[in-house]
Amino acid sequence: MEPTEPNSQQPNQPEGVTPSQPTPVVGSAPAENPTPSSVPAATPAPSSDGQPHMVVGGAEQSQTATPMGPIVPGAVTNGGGKKKWVLPAAVTAALVVLLGGGYVFGVYLPNRPSTVYSTSLKNSGKAVDALVDYTETASKQNYKSYGVTGTLKVKSAGASVDGTLTGSFDETGNATVSAKVDALGQNVNVELRSLKVKGNDSPDIYLQLKGIKAALDSFGASSFDNLDGQWIAVDHTLLDTYTKSLSQASASGSGLTSAPPTAAQATDALKKVQEVNKQYLFTSDSGKAVLTNQKYIGKETQDGRSVYHYTVGYSKDHLAAYVGALKTALDSSSLNDWSKAQSGQNLSKQLDLDSLVSSTKQLDGKYTFDLYADVKTKLVHSVKFSDPSSSDTTFTLAQNYTGGDEYPFDLGFSTKTDGQTSKGDIKATLNKKTNNAEISLTATAAGSDINFDFKLTPSDKAVQVSAPSGAQPIMNILGQLGLSGAF
Repeated sequence: MEPTEPNSQQPNQPEGVTPSQPTPVVGSAPAENPTPSSVPAATPAPSSDGQPHMVVGGAEQSQTATPMGPIVPGAVTNGGGKKKWVLPAAVTAALVVLLGGGYVFGVYLPNRPSTVYSTSLKNSGKAVDALVDYTETASKQNYKSYGVTGTLKVKSAGASVDGTLTGSFDETGNATVSAKVDALGQNVNVELRSLKVKGNDSPDIYLQLKGIKAALDSFGASSFDNLDGQWIAVDHTLLDTYTKSLSQASASGSGLTSAPPTAAQATDALKKVQEVNKQYLFTSDSGKAVLTNQKYIGKETQDGRSVYHYTVGYSKDHLAAYVGALKTALDSSSLNDWSKAQSGQNLSKQLDLDSLVSSTKQLDGKYTFDLYADVKTKLVHSVKFSDPSSSDTTFTLAQNYTGGDEYPFDLGFSTKTDGQTSKGDIKATLNKKTNNAEISLTATAAGSDINFDFKLTPSDKAVQVSAPSGAQPIMNILGQLGLSGAF
């Protein structure tokens, strides 16, 4: 039986309360096979109030009616027959009470739409806690390298492209990557090697293109046919020069240098932000909840799962308080130490959260979106929201966790322009047991279909890479192309 509620906001059940099962009360049974001599005679007796009372076994009893239990057929028989139906009837009644109470407390109340809504928020907060803990644990595992594989397919009226990618890399800058691309009937192989020598700031980069001769000839550039299969070297000194120039330009524009924060600093900020999220986002507490359950739409099916559909709004006052709490949390994290060391300013100042607090207070508070909660897992399955300035553009953020080690996430979008619809979907799956991560992208736009799949696999094996022989410096190649003056 599906729980139903009127299309209006319902009061939420208290969280964390586990009702006890009803306990049947069994009274004392009369003596079996009572004999006439064992039953005292009942005789009327006068009383002070002038009303006849019943005297049973010598004790005066009021004639006021005494409630009796249900009469069970066959429980009392003439001639002193056994009460053979009393025990089965009592057991049946107890089962009815227990099963009925079990359904109410174990099935009906937990699956009421209003309860599923509040529970899904709370459970989703716990799920994010688990992912934050996983992130911290994974960052401490000292993998030697990461393997990558990928495929790309593009189909359109003008051209089609297929490609594959394999390789590995480590955190120091060593890498080897091979790619194959089939475009317009031409097969091109790309090889890339990155070699980090101890003591150098940047790695040496080597690049090779095979299969470009036909393309060069078709464009009348046969004089460059020697580039087909030629290894090209980008020395680390050249990279150091341009990296430093870009870092200085970036620092002068943003106030930040190129030094990234540590994993511990980022994790600390993530933990503190999550504590704020649980107080304001993953809660139905009317005193703090940013989200408000405005209407229960009904039961639907998404991704093969039964979900409850809600229209959800927000409290602009709680939203402003949420942003303010985020400001405090970020500035109290160790990531703020990195921010002040790089720019001399608090992280909240860098993110301009004060302006965000002010802007939230100017909102009208009327914006709503759709939220779907999984009936079985009691997790928020997805949220769907539109661009406030155009209902033709929608976004969907979803997770479809059903148990086990894999955590699937999904970000989709759809937009309509001049009668044409463009849509896309990015799926990411994280396996907590193997630490593998997979990402897939599908998109349709302007008559073209794009499909991209990428997988990242950690490994305890070091990257095996060496410098190729016969590599030509990139400056020589640019000189041959007449582009040396551009650098």
